[in-house]
Amino acid sequence: MRVTFLLLFSCSSLVFGQTLPVAEQYIKNCETFQLASQRDSVRKYAGLARTAALAERNPVALARAEFYIGNGLMRSLPDSAYTLIRRSYDDFKQRDDHKYLTTGSNSLGNYYAQLGKPNEAIRYYLLAKAHGEKYYPVHEPARYPRIMAAFHHNISTIYKDISDYNTALEHSVKAHRLAVQHNSKPIELAALIVQGSVLFELRQNEQAEPIFQQALSLATAQNDLLSKGVALNNLGNLYLLRVSSAKLNKRKPNPADTERARAYYTEALAIARQQQDNPSISQRLNNLSNLAMTAEDYARSKTYLQEALVHADMSQSKPARMKALANLALNYVKTNEVSKAIETATAAIVLAKELKNTEVLSPLYRTLEEAYTKQNDFEKVLTAQKALIEVRAKQYDTTTTAKINDLQIRYETEKKQRAIQLLTAQNRAREAELRQREAELKLKNYLLLAIGAVALLFLGGLWFWVRERSAQQKQLAAEMKQRLLRAQLNPHFLFNSLNSIQRLYVEGRISQANEFIADFAQLMRDILEKTGRTTIPLYEEIDFIEAYLSLEKRRLGNKFDYEIVMDEAVRHSEIEVPSFIIQPLAENALLHGVLPREGQKGKIEVIVERHGSDDVSIRVEDNGVGYYQSLGRAGRHTSRGMELIRTRLGKRGKMLIEEIKNLNQEVLGTKVELQLTV
Repeated sequence: MRVTFLLLFSCSSLVFGQTLPVAEQYIKNCETFQLASQRDSVRKYAGLARTAALAERNPVALARAEFYIGNGLMRSLPDSAYTLIRRSYDDFKQRDDHKYLTTGSNSLGNYYAQLGKPNEAIRYYLLAKAHGEKYYPVHEPARYPRIMAAFHHNISTIYKDISDYNTALEHSVKAHRLAVQHNSKPIELAALIVQGSVLFELRQNEQAEPIFQQALSLATAQNDLLSKGVALNNLGNLYLLRVSSAKLNKRKPNPADTERARAYYTEALAIARQQQDNPSISQRLNNLSNLAMTAEDYARSKTYLQEALVHADMSQSKPARMKALANLALNYVKTNEVSKAIETATAAIVLAKELKNTEVLSPLYRTLEEAYTKQNDFEKVLTAQKALIEVRAKQYDTTTTAKINDLQIRYETEKKQRAIQLLTAQNRAREAELRQREAELKLKNYLLLAIGAVALLFLGGLWFWVRERSAQQKQLAAEMKQRLLRAQLNPHFLFNSLNSIQRLYVEGRISQANEFIADFAQLMRDILEKTGRTTIPLYEEIDFIEAYLSLEKRRLGNKFDYEIVMDEAVRHSEIEVPSFIIQPLAENALLHGVLPREGQKGKIEVIVERHGSDDVSIRVEDNGVGYYQSLGRAGRHTSRGMELIRTRLGKRGKMLIEEIKNLNQEVLGTKVELQLTV
């Protein structure tokens, strides 16, 4: 849902004033009802304003009235809306009306966003921001923060649509903060929906659901039907994901989840029909189709999709048409209508390439692969597989199946162990050489005292040369320890990951195996890239931990959950920490804390906070068997690992270990905290 800057205008009363022409009085009412998100009233008064403006021959009021009318038609008749808004926009430019150029640019941005043209949409949103900066700080400074809130929200929506979730979340948080500070309920509501949608795309469903529920309550309180429909649709998506996940893991879906998804989608669809919102009608029919597909009710699914295509074409929304075609192609495959499946998937691929949507391209090529397999056309099966690999390569910047053997060779357990032994031996040799150098240095210093003034300068230079070499040897030894630490990324994790990939292929779950390989290769690539750096930015370390835990969670079949909490101020700071300092803690929490505790699902939390300007706290908490019991299980490995972390922290920080207990002194888990001075 995108926000129109018109929401930010208001007037003091709905009662017509004594000094304004009738058309301008109606325009004031449009502004007020737009602020209250009462779109039907806006359409009513915009029509009255246009009639009055024509009678009064008032071109300023006529341009503004047609602008409001165009906004009311945006979702149902986008071409007609564009004609009216563009005509009004040209009038605003002639009059150098920065106030309405702000709203006009924003509406044109909304139009291009609906057509699936993100670059054009962003261009007009930035124009809206530029015009707003010229007008509002000077003429209406109190409303300027709301203008900025609306800008950040609309930009966040675009980045969400193109799957740039980090940028989307960044702008959405800014929009929400400004909206709350300045009591702009419509933007607060819209920002909540974007934040929930981003968390949903990142599969953080436990955090997304309460945000969608909060948005639903806020939309109901404001009688904002458009936002209410979006919140209901997103809640339906959450429950559809639960149903789909159960099917994927060969479990029987919970009937309550299916019914809740259907109820949310049905209510959202009714709202979209009431508002003649064709893009939303198409989207919600697509969702109902997906729900029917999970129940293998392909006839009902096809009916939904055929209607979804009609509404996508009515709205001229290429993204909506692409999604409907993609789902319809899959439906045709399931019902063995192979020729139709190929034709439909090919049309969807053309749109996906035009929109540069790689997320939709991947399943489309899998659909083609399945269709050609049913035709026994294995040459085209191979072509589809190659296209899928190319898409994955672009999406993840890595290859897929061809990398398996390379990964097995590079990260095979036996070779890693030999590498560790070699590095250990080299490290000991360097330390012995360092001690010998230090002894030589002391001897040379004693000799210098006995030599006369003539040789003092020469020997002084020699002393400095030896000291420099000694410092280099110390640095080399420290780097060797660092390499040793990185090499000790648990070989069992690497071996088990490769086994998981092999198992997925044996079971015929090709797409999941390819995704696992891509993420696993990216993790290894991060390790190799950071190997030459003693310290790295804190946010890179946290991103690495999130990738590692995500991969472990998929490998272990959701035996545990994890959560990473990080202050925004810390994420955007330039704080540096020793590289890979947190990974051993997360690994210990998982392997020696969470997994040994049977009978309950594990939970790992990584919490990063800043205390003052100089101190940072990093905590790793789990609900496992407790530190001392895990120490008994893991033995010297865990103990030596913790000691090595303390050594790496040095004077810069310290590590605290504490068992979490209840009032009965029963162990609930372990908390390990790193306190660093930055």
